[in-house]
Amino acid sequence: MQTFLVISSDDKFITGEVEKLKKKYAISAFNLHEIIPSPSIGIEEVRNIQKIFIVKPYGEKNRLVILREMEKATIEAQNALLKILEEPPNDTYLLLTCGNKENLLPTILSRCQLINQINAASDLSNFEKTEKFLKSIFPSTSGKRIILIQETVKTKEEGIGLLADIINFLEKSLHRPPKEWPVNLKETAQCLSKTLAAKKYLERNINWKATLDILFLGFPGTH
Repeated sequence: MQTFLVISSDDKFITGEVEKLKKKYAISAFNLHEIIPSPSIGIEEVRNIQKIFIVKPYGEKNRLVILREMEKATIEAQNALLKILEEPPNDTYLLLTCGNKENLLPTILSRCQLINQINAASDLSNFEKTEKFLKSIFPSTSGKRIILIQETVKTKEEGIGLLADIINFLEKSLHRPPKEWPVNLKETAQCLSKTLAAKKYLERNINWKATLDILFLGFPGTH
């Protein structure tokens, strides 16, 4: 087993790396397994991985197990996962994702091939685009907000990526609001809470267009 760690909060980037591994190792849908925090990753989730390993991959082919947001894993879960990494199956690839590797045990990091999305220019560009989008949303009427959403987001995946960027932006804005930020800290925190919930809905395959419309229509307005 080879273990990869994608260090990024960008869902588009993570999805791209998943697709690369699926193509490289010929992973079918039957041999793809995903563990998502609910709300954290604990011992039970690691035991579920062990149960997956008991059964041979479908068609005697390779298998890919994805653990999302490993920064939310408990220390106990990370230690249990470490035992799996020490005795890996030959036909399995493990992909971990995290936005901040500082919350992972050094022993976990040492057993992973790191895929780190470090691109300051790109990050700055996303930050500026997100700020521009939100500053367009706040003063707009309901009708204009719907049009902005339709022009900005064409697919569910783009919607998840946009919400990830907004979450990152709002988290930073709570500590250091950008210049001429049109809403107060309480409203910023409310927007963040609503966006986190909406992102979970999209990831659960709830109607993404309706979810985005409801989210942004519920954002505060400015005059």
